[in-house]
Amino acid sequence: VESLCVGDAGGCAVLQGEVFCWSPDARGELVHQRVELPGFASQVACGATSACAAVSAENGLNEIWCWGANEHHELGRARGHAPAEICVEPA
Repeated sequence: VESLCVGDAGGCAVLQGEVFCWSPDARGELVHQRVELPGFASQVACGATSACAAVSAENGLNEIWCWGANEHHELGRARGHAPAEICVEPA
């Protein structure tokens, strides 16, 4: 495991460049899934109900992709909870 994080609603891990996340379903049973990302993930970070990964995309650029709960637009976009690239301005 290259990177691991845990939030209030579950956790995620990077394993050989792929991100896998787990959380309880409506019955409280633990479910897991592979997150579809456009490249090789090196790190993952969890918030309370969302997660982000550092991804080396096919175009050679490093990108940040986030997914999860988005009720208050915490993923930086108006709608949706599927993985999407987040634009980050350089410091």
